[in-house]
Amino acid sequence: MANEQDLKSDLGGQPRGLFVTLASAFWVQASLWGLLNILPLYLTENLFLDAGAHPDILGLESLRSLIGIEGAPRLGSRIFILYTSLSLYLPALGAFLSDRRLGHARALRFGFAFFIAGSFLLGWERLFLISLLLIALGTALCLPNLYAQASRLFEETDSRREPVFIGLYLTLILGTYFGPILFSQIFPQWGPQTGMMVLGLIMALGFGTCLWGQKRFEVISSAPNHQAKPKSHRATIYCLPLFMIAFVYAGMDHTLTSIINLWSEKRVDLRISGWDFPTTWSIFVTPFGITFIALRITRSWKKLAARQKEPSPLKAMSFATGLLAVVSFLMLMAFQVTAPDIKGSAAWLVAATLIQAVSQIGFFSLGASMVSRLAPPQSLAMMLACWTLFLNTGRSIPLGLEAFEEGGNGTGMLLSFIAVGLFAAAVLFGLDKAMPKAPPNSNETV
Repeated sequence: MANEQDLKSDLGGQPRGLFVTLASAFWVQASLWGLLNILPLYLTENLFLDAGAHPDILGLESLRSLIGIEGAPRLGSRIFILYTSLSLYLPALGAFLSDRRLGHARALRFGFAFFIAGSFLLGWERLFLISLLLIALGTALCLPNLYAQASRLFEETDSRREPVFIGLYLTLILGTYFGPILFSQIFPQWGPQTGMMVLGLIMALGFGTCLWGQKRFEVISSAPNHQAKPKSHRATIYCLPLFMIAFVYAGMDHTLTSIINLWSEKRVDLRISGWDFPTTWSIFVTPFGITFIALRITRSWKKLAARQKEPSPLKAMSFATGLLAVVSFLMLMAFQVTAPDIKGSAAWLVAATLIQAVSQIGFFSLGASMVSRLAPPQSLAMMLACWTLFLNTGRSIPLGLEAFEEGGNGTGMLLSFIAVGLFAAAVLFGLDKAMPKAPPNSNETV
């Protein structure tokens, strides 16, 4: 186990435990999204293809009677929806348990243990539902505590906090892209049953490495004392408007992403020198673009922090929310100036995508950082889990794309997005003015 000097020593200007946290977050995200990518096909086309298939799966009959579905394909899709819901919303319960009962270090160890057990059991059909439940429990205990762990490595006023949360957001995004690519390459080559077993072993190996890293560096032991001076209720109350704005922002952002995708497929000329640029290439191009933008933002933030001129997180979030209104305006203009039967310039697509990427990086990462600043030490994981919960709920609510799918321009929706985005930006700017100012930044690590 690392001694106290190792825990507090820096590597590249950051605490060593931070790199363990980022690696753990990457593998958790890659495994979760990789499994979500192949699970619908495995459930509906293999495991539950026939109505009477696999009656010996533990818990299947009880689950079938609980959800009231007999048809095999529908049962498989319903199990997928249930697992996805547990993965998205159980972290709030896991955060509560870690804050109030288990403690962050023990919750992480239990979470990775659940992950390892669930991944190892994926290849056994009889225990398949048990493995999904264990993985969902691992998600509930790990995700909110990884956010909390990154926060607790720094003093509240440390200027490195915001760049670190940008890095954590980038790590999660890369895991989201890398996982499905890796899993979709392995799964078809080995076949359904063997492929699921191989993927389970790969996941278990990765989670075992994460657990070793957590125990090796005991990252959480370098955190501030849990009995730190409590924050005022007023500071915590500021999180409530942040949660509501996060809900609205996530819904708008998700809908704008769908609008941009529809625009690129139907009304953008993607020919370059006579060659058609495949729209599917965005899957590979997007991670590189987000990485480049995130690194540039981080470098600029560090330069400003060195001169003590970095913006407050709330002002930066206000700017990011305003950028989403700009994206809505760009798409409104793009639909207005191009006829439905004529493909327009890709410049609209490039501009909207780049501005939206900057907005996402600024809002999602700095929002989590701001919540971690405001949250009481004894409720840190719970407040961060609530932030994620509002984001996920906002993304899951359909706002309706019928006007765009039928060839319309959705003027009313885009105008409302502009108004709501500007209003939310003004609210965030007002919160920054109303909030008590923190003491000057400190660069000491905990």
